[in-house]
Amino acid sequence: MGRLSIKTVCKGTALLIFVILQGLNAETATTSTSTLSTESQTTAPATTSSPSTESQTSAPSTPATTSSSSTESQTSAPTTPATISSLSTESQTSAPSTPATTSSSSTESQTSAPTTPATISSLSTESQTSAPSTAPATTSSPSTKSETSAPSTAPATTSSPSTKSETSAPSTTNAIENLTVTEISTSFVLLKWDKQLEMGSSFKVNWTADETHGNVTVTVPNVTVTGLIAGVNYTFCITVVVADTSTEPVCISAWTKPDVIMNLTADDITTSSVLLNWIKPNGQSSHYRVEYEDKNVIAENTSIKINDLIPGAQYTFRVFAVAADNETKGRANQISLYTKPDVIKNFTVSKITTSSVFLTWAEPFGNRSFFKLNWTDENLDLNRKAVETNNTSYHITGLNAGVNYTFCITAAAADQSTEGETLCISNYTRPNVASNLTVSEITPSSVFLTWEEPLGNRSFFKIQWTSDKTNGSSTTNNTSYNITGLTAGVNYTFIITAVAADRSTEGGSVVTSKYTKPDVIMNLTADDITTSSVLLNWIKPNGQSSHYRVEYEDTIVITEKTSIKINDLIPGAQYTFRVFAVAADNETKGRANQISLYTKPDVIMNFTVSTITTSSVFLTWAEPFGNRSFFKLNWTDENLDLNRKAVETNNTSYHITGLNAGVNYTFCITAVAADQSTEGETLCISNYTRPNVASNLTVSEITPSSVFLTWEEPVGHRSFFKIQWADDKTDATTNTSHQITGLTAGVNYTFCITAVAADQSTEGETVCSSQFTKPNMIINLTVSEITPSSVFLKWDEPFGNRSFFKIQWTDDKTNGSSTTNNTSYNITGLNAGVNYTFIITAVAADQSTEGESLCLSKFTKPNMIINLTVSEITPSSVFLTWKEPFGNRSFFKIQWTDDKTNGSSTTNNTSYNITGLTAGVNYTFIITAVAADRSTEGESAVTSKYTKPNMIINLKVSEITTSSVFLTWEEPVGNRSFFKIQWTGYKINGSSTTNNTSYNITGLTAGVNYTFIITAVAADRLTEGETVCISQFTKPDVITNLRVNNTTTSSVFLTWNEPLGNRSFFKIQWTSHKTNANSTTNNTSYNITGLTAGVNYTFIITAVAADRSTEGESVVTSKYT
Repeated sequence: MGRLSIKTVCKGTALLIFVILQGLNAETATTSTSTLSTESQTTAPATTSSPSTESQTSAPSTPATTSSSSTESQTSAPTTPATISSLSTESQTSAPSTPATTSSSSTESQTSAPTTPATISSLSTESQTSAPSTAPATTSSPSTKSETSAPSTAPATTSSPSTKSETSAPSTTNAIENLTVTEISTSFVLLKWDKQLEMGSSFKVNWTADETHGNVTVTVPNVTVTGLIAGVNYTFCITVVVADTSTEPVCISAWTKPDVIMNLTADDITTSSVLLNWIKPNGQSSHYRVEYEDKNVIAENTSIKINDLIPGAQYTFRVFAVAADNETKGRANQISLYTKPDVIKNFTVSKITTSSVFLTWAEPFGNRSFFKLNWTDENLDLNRKAVETNNTSYHITGLNAGVNYTFCITAAAADQSTEGETLCISNYTRPNVASNLTVSEITPSSVFLTWEEPLGNRSFFKIQWTSDKTNGSSTTNNTSYNITGLTAGVNYTFIITAVAADRSTEGGSVVTSKYTKPDVIMNLTADDITTSSVLLNWIKPNGQSSHYRVEYEDTIVITEKTSIKINDLIPGAQYTFRVFAVAADNETKGRANQISLYTKPDVIMNFTVSTITTSSVFLTWAEPFGNRSFFKLNWTDENLDLNRKAVETNNTSYHITGLNAGVNYTFCITAVAADQSTEGETLCISNYTRPNVASNLTVSEITPSSVFLTWEEPVGHRSFFKIQWADDKTDATTNTSHQITGLTAGVNYTFCITAVAADQSTEGETVCSSQFTKPNMIINLTVSEITPSSVFLKWDEPFGNRSFFKIQWTDDKTNGSSTTNNTSYNITGLNAGVNYTFIITAVAADQSTEGESLCLSKFTKPNMIINLTVSEITPSSVFLTWKEPFGNRSFFKIQWTDDKTNGSSTTNNTSYNITGLTAGVNYTFIITAVAADRSTEGESAVTSKYTKPNMIINLKVSEITTSSVFLTWEEPVGNRSFFKIQWTGYKINGSSTTNNTSYNITGLTAGVNYTFIITAVAADRLTEGETVCISQFTKPDVITNLRVNNTTTSSVFLTWNEPLGNRSFFKIQWTSHKTNANSTTNNTSYNITGLTAGVNYTFIITAVAADRSTEGESVVTSKYT
């Protein structure tokens, strides 16, 4: 503030003296102050009644009472008795006063400095009053805070709706009242007050602020002061001027509103902060208030950084300039903006293919509207493919294979323009797979790979090869590659993969497998050469091989070993064998090693000596299988060298003559191959010349299995005699007789005797004789298909021959016989249940020679019983009866069965009582007559029958109505199929069936006695168990149309309609609040007497059945006598 002039000081001093003198002469008055100020201060002794939150007393004063609802109130100037009315929000009083009453709704009131002259117009929003007072004051305030800081000596009354007011000037009884500031702006205020001017008077308005001041004279009680400076605290004083004199001024202080700030901008916008900048407004201001959301912050400077904002959120910031009173604020300037969305995290590329990638990312903290996604390769503009998405993933398709793409993502706010930090990631798409991979130029140690260039981009090809033991790899920029240094005969897998320029992103691999060629085998030899086989041996080749292939002629054989025996060769033939090592694919083979050779000619077969005489033999043999060049033949006896008589022939026969009779000769022959050296196996045969024939052969002592032969010694030499019979039977003896055994009975044998040389095979001429043996006994005689009048005999054919069979049979009374050529016979006309003996004898072809007889005894079957009946059926037993069968029998076998149990017994009688059966079960009864051997049984008689079901128990009747009852019972012991239900009553009969153990019977007549009958029925739907019965009345029906007639003081006459159905009588009940009575009647009316006059009676009519207990539904009515 500037310095005060001497003139100003003198004027102020004179004014103060004048005010004090006026106060001493004034009447004692009471000043009431009522204010709504938040803060009030009183500096003189006072009695205070206030709901204020804070109260301070800092200056002496005369007795005073303060009442205020002001938010803040200060008193700082002395006043004479005065009345001040203000709507100010803030009020201050700072001068001493006499007793006064102040009433104010002001929040804050202050008194400050003079102002410069100004233009004056009408009503003001802010007012200031600053006047001395000499009277005691009384203050009553509900203020939150109150202060009183100056003495007061004059009575005064202040009431102000002003936002701010100060009282600082003395007044007389004709001073102005209710000085208020009604309108405040940045450059003017509107003042209003109450005072009627007298003729020739005027109002002088003065204002001061810091170093400026002004004044104006008006004749109306309001003025608009313009040309003020924004944000300045002005003191406005009003004086009534009459002629050359003036009243004490009434003053009020008010702050002009600060001007609006200029050029509000937002800079350095981040995800959680913004820097606000503006230009200081015209005029003055103390500080700035920034409001956003439900927050406000104070700034002393023209910029402020707002922190802790939510990313991607919209904010509106309102900035006010605030005056030095910390309350008066100017018009707001505002700006709206979005914070930047937060940075995206976990941005990943997955599911990479040759033409697409799948992008995923985490939702950023805070808000965002959408994501802007773009991508580029080295040849495309970044924004040309920008897309927007609301999701946290995106599938990008249509990319080129093997290309390095940069994918950038940015979160955008809802204003479509504010973007968060861009996050980028680069990745190559996978190169395409190479095609048409082929393997060529395969050797034992190398292969040549070729393939076609894949679509799209690639940097190079990665080549990998692997076997079960080794791995190798290389790279190339070409579409072919020669792999060397491989192992022979090994299966290699070759993998070609296109690799992108990042040297890590690989396309799909193309794979092929191929074996290298095995190496050549070594040291091939042929051993163990036979007529049809040769054993080949060799040494394993270098490297690996799975097996070996041997090729000869048009044949291929496989072996896994380094040797193989080749079979099924042609004897005496020339073969060339080629041996290859073969890889495990059974296809790739190495270079062959080969060997040529002849097989041995085959052994000669069917080498025989024929046309043997005493001096010659004729040799023949079969051509050996396979090839040969010629045959080499020689022979000898025990005295000659084998080779001295060797001859060669191309034929398969040779006649040797000039031999000695009865001499044993050895003849040998060998086949020779075309190489003149390879010989087959030599075959030799020995033979004697033939001896002479025997004579006078005879057969004697003939039995079924033997004969005795005799003959005379032949002329000449022999070794022994060979005996033959039955074509294939032989024996030998050195004697001229022989017993032959083991012959077949009944067979005609030819017996031949031949002299045999010492070689045991060369025979002389044979002599023969024929004779029959006796037939043999039959075996396995059996009797089958036994009936009461026949049997069927079967037996096995006896060993040897026979002509026919003689059959005989006998019992103790009869005999019979017959013949047959068969091994079976059906004997008929027998008696039932009789024991017969059957005799079978085989007869030779001479019709007279018989074999030993075979006998067998057997009973015929008894006849089947007749007229089997079942009677006296109970739940646990039946009584069986039948008639005696025709013929014989020993006893009867009785059997019975159901689906779960079996039983049996025997009896000699024609009846039997079976007990212990289960109720309601279907039993099958079987009766069989048995012969005396206790095993032969006649045909069975069979019948089936159900036992009776058991009787039900605990039959009960419940849920009885006028037309139905509900029956329940317990399941009977044993089986049953269903229950038959019958009921009978008044004129009706009814029946039904059920599988349950309960049944609801409907359609009955009311009040009728019904008999209900329950019977369990077996599954044949015919056999019934014992019946259970129960009787029950249905309920009578309800009466209708109950009427009360002829009502007197002591009686009523009741009438009603007969109910449907039956009933026995009616039960009548009547009751009041004190009495009960009842009666019965057979009629449909009843006169009740002995009632009490004027009482409300309830009358109840119930129909009762004939059992006198079953009652129908009651009908009730009430009536006063």
